[in-house]
Amino acid sequence: MSQDRISYREYLLDHRYSLRSIRTYLFLIDKISRNLDFKKCCYREILIAISCRNFSSRYRRVIVAALKQYFYYLMETGNRLSHPCRNLQIRSNFTKQFIQSDFLTHDELHLLKNRTQRYGILELRDGVLFSLLTTQGLCAEEIANLQLKHIDLKHEMIVIPQSRKYTRRKLALVKGQVAMLHEYMN
Repeated sequence: MSQDRISYREYLLDHRYSLRSIRTYLFLIDKISRNLDFKKCCYREILIAISCRNFSSRYRRVIVAALKQYFYYLMETGNRLSHPCRNLQIRSNFTKQFIQSDFLTHDELHLLKNRTQRYGILELRDGVLFSLLTTQGLCAEEIANLQLKHIDLKHEMIVIPQSRKYTRRKLALVKGQVAMLHEYMN
């Protein structure tokens, strides 16, 4: 199991999993491997292994995610031909709710946008970042992954590359953004 475990870790790293997720997945696979033979088990055996203890539904979802990735790894390395839990989902009555107090008001956003910078050279850069955050709704990860080839000023478009969490998409730029990006890039 130790050589498989090192290879599985590399597999997860190649698929851009965070170190925290990798540690969790390795721990869970190690724990579940005591009750399951991953190369021969079936759907029913997986359900029994997951439900034999009183885990919360959230924890069960993490276990299922770890198992799914491990079976994909086994299929990719040729140690298994099928994926027994590909369509397994743990449902619960847990609902995510927005916390309204965490959002900035229109006035607060306006204050942030128009505040004076300590260093003048950062004003243009911060303006570009702020406009991408507020106008296109990009997250920090998406902005960090942007490259010059993703920005098309001629067609006033920006291509957001695919990541592990988000799909690839094209977004239109606003006129003010085009001018700011043009100035910043030159």
